[in-house]
Amino acid sequence: ASDSVQITWEAPSSPSGRILEYSMYLAVRKSRSSSERPGQMAFIRIYRGTKTSCSVSSSHLENAHIDTSSSSRPAVVFRIAAKNEQGYGPATQIRWIQDPIKLRACASKTDCSAEAGPDAADSSS
Repeated sequence: ASDSVQITWEAPSSPSGRILEYSMYLAVRKSRSSSERPGQMAFIRIYRGTKTSCSVSSSHLENAHIDTSSSSRPAVVFRIAAKNEQGYGPATQIRWIQDPIKLRACASKTDCSAEAGPDAADSSS
């Protein structure tokens, strides 16, 4: 959609118990007063629920950190974690690859942060 991004995922293939909920996190730009070390990403939770999908609004995407550290292709970074009776398991990290040309073109515009190609996802643990 023009004002949001829909993300879906599959349930863990061999969960250690019944899945109670999922949480989706988005890497965001750090505030100037942040005391975190360079290279560390700050994440905020943008979804908590039982569905295996969520919609990420353009207002969240406007604050997204564009990661350029691990590849030559800039990406918005998400993490998804499943919770069972024992707590949350390890998060799966997803990199939504961005078009560097569109990023440069949109640098001065306010409504371009949700633009990327249709096959612009790269999942890694």
